[in-house]
Amino acid sequence: MKLRSDALWNTLTVEQRDKLREWLLDQNLSYREAHERAQKEFSLVCSPSAIARLYRYLFNQRTAGEVRDATDLATHLDETGANEEKMRSSSMKLVVARFLEQAAQKADSRDIYALGRLVLQSQERQIQLQRVSLARERFQFKASEAALKILPHLDEMTREEEAHELARIEEIKRKLFGKEMEGMK
Repeated sequence: MKLRSDALWNTLTVEQRDKLREWLLDQNLSYREAHERAQKEFSLVCSPSAIARLYRYLFNQRTAGEVRDATDLATHLDETGANEEKMRSSSMKLVVARFLEQAAQKADSRDIYALGRLVLQSQERQIQLQRVSLARERFQFKASEAALKILPHLDEMTREEEAHELARIEEIKRKLFGKEMEGMK
């Protein structure tokens, strides 16, 4: 979210901005309380809805910063070879917590419904990944079983091929050297 150039936020000093940020995000004051304090301490003339817009702006800024930090952390963890499954589970928990926090602030049932769908989709994906893994293991097991069953036949075939090959070599020698080979034996 980008503020307009004539937005209230742009008229505040750095100290006033820091104070408003503290009231709204850290102390979690209501819009009305923050509005009253801003009027008293800064002689600020604005509506409570302007404070609400400032809160959304500050909250979005903080969230964007946290997402950047989380992305940096995920990149760092990926480089260290961390367990991907645990990271996926942990990040899903963080997403759910953040979404619940936002939904609670807005008290919008559509957001809570969307959160529920997101959680269910994530769980469904996990189940699908587990099914694929299980199917792969089952295939490998069956392939190993089949290989073990055919192993005795393979040994027999190898012995037959070796005997056939030796007979061919003897036949070639006999054709090449004829009667002289018979005398050598």
